[in-house]
Amino acid sequence: EVAGATPGRVAATFEDRSITYGELNAAANRLAHLLRRRGSGPERVVGVMFEKGLEMLVGLFGAWKAGAAFVPLDADVPADRCSLMLERCRADLVVTVEKFRGIASALEVHGRPVEVVTIDSTGVELEEMPAGDPPNVLGPKSLAYVIFTSGSTGTPKGVMVEHGGLVNMTRFAIETYHVHPGSRFLQFMSITFDAFLSEMLPALTTGATLSLGRRDELLPGPSLAAFLRDRRITNVLLTPSALALVEPQQFPDLETLIVCGEACPPELAARWSGGRTMVNAYGPTEITCFCHAATVVADGKPPPIGVPMANIRSYVLDDNLEPVPLNVRGELYVGAPGLARGYLDRPDLTAERFLPDPFTASPGDRMYRTGDVVRCRRDGQIEFFGRSDAQVKIRGFRVEPGEIEAAVLEHPGIAEAVVVARDESGGKRLVCYYAARDPAPTVAELRSFLARKLPAYMVPAAFVSLAAIPHSASGKVDRRALPDPPSAGPDISAGYTPPATSTEEMVADAWRHVLGIERPGVTDKFFDVGGNSLKIVELSERLHKAYPGALSVAELFEHTTVRDMAAVIDDRLGAPDAAPAVVGFEL
Repeated sequence: EVAGATPGRVAATFEDRSITYGELNAAANRLAHLLRRRGSGPERVVGVMFEKGLEMLVGLFGAWKAGAAFVPLDADVPADRCSLMLERCRADLVVTVEKFRGIASALEVHGRPVEVVTIDSTGVELEEMPAGDPPNVLGPKSLAYVIFTSGSTGTPKGVMVEHGGLVNMTRFAIETYHVHPGSRFLQFMSITFDAFLSEMLPALTTGATLSLGRRDELLPGPSLAAFLRDRRITNVLLTPSALALVEPQQFPDLETLIVCGEACPPELAARWSGGRTMVNAYGPTEITCFCHAATVVADGKPPPIGVPMANIRSYVLDDNLEPVPLNVRGELYVGAPGLARGYLDRPDLTAERFLPDPFTASPGDRMYRTGDVVRCRRDGQIEFFGRSDAQVKIRGFRVEPGEIEAAVLEHPGIAEAVVVARDESGGKRLVCYYAARDPAPTVAELRSFLARKLPAYMVPAAFVSLAAIPHSASGKVDRRALPDPPSAGPDISAGYTPPATSTEEMVADAWRHVLGIERPGVTDKFFDVGGNSLKIVELSERLHKAYPGALSVAELFEHTTVRDMAAVIDDRLGAPDAAPAVVGFEL
């Protein structure tokens, strides 16, 4: 409708490029006609592999216009995991760009390579497709996408979401986020995190402009702050851990700030709620992006998750599925026409989490058991207190420790393993405790093994070797008896190499503060010892205080060891005299 009414309005921008609504609609239509020719249609799933960019929008809307659903794939995730997701979805076609053709072409479904369609190549077939709208074959019950989340049984589980839930979420988000045709909405989230739809759809169904940026432009910290100012962003959605790294400077164009994915600390609410609308949004993937929202008020308390959005039914129940009194804690159950269809090929798990709703008279109504412990206040606002199970949030992503434990146990040198999330400044970190067989693997070997099986955010930041995992009298793992992980020392990698110059010592000291490790070696890799994109921004800020302008954030992604970082600094600022080498010592 927006493309028909205002085809010349700018729909999205990326770097120095832009695409109008008319151009986006025509490009998506051409792809849709091609996908239909290749067999795509209702209840068929296609893989989509994109980084942020205009092509991503063409790929997603092209899949929907073809009548198909999509499953998002991350080019940085191990190929076996991507192939598993495609196989589970019975998807034998991947839409991507030339940059990722090689990665996508290596994926297999049932032992056969997938078909790959790249939308930025000059393929004659795509150019010859009609630009007009294909006939609509979708309805509220049509499958829209499959998002895979961490699974407690050891493999990821696919959540099947329908278009009806997207419509309900989008209409509520437009009103709650105050989106209008003049809005400039930042696309911050990755397409593998379903929250990206609550950025993209409210913007592109109102005539607003969606603003996309490169990874280095959107790194939380000075880069993100500069992007918000330069692009005059009016609406932005961030995780609290990302927002915490941005200074609350004057952003005169910022109208609405949405936080989601993690619990919002009261100090963050106090820093950011003034001068704009701040919304705390809540919702599991199974309820289509989000289902609750609260306007944040700085009152020194953690912000509530608010009230249900339109057409959502929320209940706070006890273990017998009976409502608990006001101000009493219970588990949150959510019912709505927009609930996910269930888990792909997991009827047992679907039946366990999606229960018949006993509080409505409509046959077939269901409610989803969230696993979140909450209470309902007298004013109707719901407060969040934590989980009733072991599930945790790592940088906004749901993580089931059981899936990581299963991956660790696949290593032949591991006899037993347990993974827990430990609180640290800026969020949580995963710690793996394990009992090894002889010969025991090194930490470096374990990291490498898991990196081939799991997304980066699921690889533990620390590993602790124990003679045996402690158990209670009932035979269960005694988590309270697990020791605190020691500060990382020389065993953090295959071998410890100390700093040899004053620059290396300065960089290593920055690592100590950012990562909380005692003795980082100069050959240790930042992302192998607990680093992530948020911590690399912290490292950048600390290094810039000592060496202004020496290393950009983008360069830190390329030079990931103490030695490499120090070499770049020395090359630009002049190398100091080397510290004398230690050739031996006596006690």
